[in-house]
Amino acid sequence: PLASDGSLKPMALASEATAAWSRTWRCHDERAVQESRAAILSLRTKVLADPEATRETALRITVDSLRLAAKSFPARTAIGCDGVHLRSLADLPDVALVPLVALLRSFVEDMVLPIQLLQAWLVLLPKKLGGHRTIAILPSFFRLLLRVLGGPLREWDAEYALDGDTAAPGKHAELEVAR
Repeated sequence: PLASDGSLKPMALASEATAAWSRTWRCHDERAVQESRAAILSLRTKVLADPEATRETALRITVDSLRLAAKSFPARTAIGCDGVHLRSLADLPDVALVPLVALLRSFVEDMVLPIQLLQAWLVLLPKKLGGHRTIAILPSFFRLLLRVLGGPLREWDAEYALDGDTAAPGKHAELEVAR
């Protein structure tokens, strides 16, 4: 996606990346979309059937676990698309983190994320040998939640990974698309 003068055409590059991801995730395969929806509903039903486990997971979110998770990000980690630097959260006093703990616990217990946490900026980074790599810049609070719940999320993912889940351990998106 280069212009005649050799400059990059951002919209053409974005369209090319969108098409590649669409093929990877089979977005236009109605059967695959329906199978994914059914599997997600089934998983949600299983999780909701065990509110005690959900509550136990939510209780892992504490002031100390938030601070520890915030400190675990490198000092030069990117600022999230919400404008919050994760390391700055570690410096907040406990009294400032208590409402954040309550908020993040409610996300886990209700199994609903606010739309603001679902925002992501897709950035195309140039590769040294040509081409581009797509990265997502996520909201800091979402990244923090994932870091705090990393262990339980990995356990859950291992138990409930779907056959077509290209993000499951031992899978690779390009290999899955090729089969």
